[in-house]
Amino acid sequence: MLPSFITLDVLAIVCGVLAIMVLILFVLVVRNTSRLNKINKNAANGNLAETIGTYYQKIEEMQYIFEQKFEHIEQIERHFKSSIQKVGCVRYCALDAGSDQSYSLALLDEYDCGVVLTGIYSRDYCVTYLKPIEQLKSSYVLSEEEKKALSLAQENYMKNISGVK
Repeated sequence: MLPSFITLDVLAIVCGVLAIMVLILFVLVVRNTSRLNKINKNAANGNLAETIGTYYQKIEEMQYIFEQKFEHIEQIERHFKSSIQKVGCVRYCALDAGSDQSYSLALLDEYDCGVVLTGIYSRDYCVTYLKPIEQLKSSYVLSEEEKKALSLAQENYMKNISGVK
């Protein structure tokens, strides 16, 4: 016999609450089992410690690969700095031979070192010569057109770096 304060209605409510709690616990167990299975999929035995060890090993491998790639990128950046990055060209009429067939072409790296290539054209002949440039200066006297080509190379580079068109 049940005590008088426990009626069938109270017993039904308690059973309903217990059934809901069992259902909630079942859902939680299934969800956690699914998560654990995802974690353990890389372990041969389903051992959690082995799985964690496998993940640490993969992280270390990825860190090693990342460091190698980072070093490679730094090497590429060092090489890139000494490649031609700044270009300026000026066409002009050097010998009153008609159109602007003569030119001065400046080719510089990031350190402002490179060359100025100049071609002088006339009806009868053409002359092409090269002047070395170090830090925007040459050991040879630069013409106004060559100076303008160097200046234009700097301007073009700054426009490209800033994204201004």
